[in-house]
Amino acid sequence: SSKLADAVHSVEEMKSHPSENNKLPMKQIASAAKGKRNGVRGRRSQTVESKKVASYPNATKTKQKNPISIQEHKEKAVTGISKIDAPSVDAAPNVTKTEQQIPISKQHSTPLLIFTCSRPHYLKRTLEAIYLYHPMNHDQKQTLNPTNNVANPIIISQDGNKAEIKAVIDEFSIMFASMNVQVIHWEHQNSSAGGRRRRPADTYRLLSLHYQWALTKSFDLPTTERVIILEEDLEISIDFFSYFDSLISIYDADPNIYTVSAYNDNGQSTHVGNASRVLRSDFFPGLGWMMNKRLWQELEPKWPDAYWDDWMRNPENRLDR
Repeated sequence: SSKLADAVHSVEEMKSHPSENNKLPMKQIASAAKGKRNGVRGRRSQTVESKKVASYPNATKTKQKNPISIQEHKEKAVTGISKIDAPSVDAAPNVTKTEQQIPISKQHSTPLLIFTCSRPHYLKRTLEAIYLYHPMNHDQKQTLNPTNNVANPIIISQDGNKAEIKAVIDEFSIMFASMNVQVIHWEHQNSSAGGRRRRPADTYRLLSLHYQWALTKSFDLPTTERVIILEEDLEISIDFFSYFDSLISIYDADPNIYTVSAYNDNGQSTHVGNASRVLRSDFFPGLGWMMNKRLWQELEPKWPDAYWDDWMRNPENRLDR
């Protein structure tokens, strides 16, 4: 389709003009993902140099109490993202590739890492969208991700051992297994066990510890080269996996790219001029993003005790990337 062609064209422009791109600020790249996060510290919208914003016109933060069913997702998939109007994206018929054509090392080089703790209804909604839009879900007949080399395996890292969270993971593990996607469930035990009421500072400290623990385990897997990171209160859009897949080669080749992000605070229809445009930004959103092993090896030895997302925005860590 024209929109897919525009997206490919935008990526090709980035490839063909590396010197021009390197003059721009940090390469935090924004597309379309949708969060249900509300009031999280350090994630307010900030002004960037460019007035145009890359994203589909439906990347909005919401907080919704009632999870929706997979059937409702399917009914709304034709417009891109559930509950938000979006232009439909038709798949190009000449970009398909079977999983068998990809080396095993490539098939598992970019796992999806999901952080969860205590909100099973949010986790269920997040996993429903991942199931529907996963590149291995051939029932959707989508060719938006022709290589099928991202988000397999899916790693779900649980902070604590809440039974309701385990039940959701078990349910979706069976569903993903039906399309040959492995789900790995890790449990991170922390000092909060026992039901003690935590102060806000404790929450941010424990979250940072959980991130460090799970990222270290993820990159210790023998085939992992990069990780796509989500939290339990983020819902993806239909182009989420194809977006990351199309930018892997650029990210790996350019050391001036800090991370790749699928969230944009300004990604509403009133601000978006070109839904397929990809921008480089000097702000790290920290919502639905990808990190490669090169960056983790740099950051892991000095990972902070708390407020990891604000810490990643510090100039001494970002280094103009």
